[in-house]
Amino acid sequence: MNMGQTENLLRLFAQSPDASEQECVLSTLLTDYAEPVISKIISYKIHAASDTGEEIYSEVMIQLVGRLQRLGTEENGRVIDNFNSYVAVTTYNACDRF
Repeated sequence: MNMGQTENLLRLFAQSPDASEQECVLSTLLTDYAEPVISKIISYKIHAASDTGEEIYSEVMIQLVGRLQRLGTEENGRVIDNFNSYVAVTTYNACDRF
């Protein structure tokens, strides 16, 4: 993963006034960058029925979308410094809850 590329995508997502552009960037972030990390961690951590893995996957995606949507609205300007690490930690935490 190219960290500079994800930083640019995160910045574009947070600063774009165009909803369709934001949706496109969100799709790219989730599909191209987050999904491979999530899937790899779930398959490593969870040796159970696929339903559990799907639940965890869904929970992580919901959390990521919520966090990304708050990027442009947070007053204190908190950003995600390393998207790959953020996705990994979010996924590990979700796995631990199950």
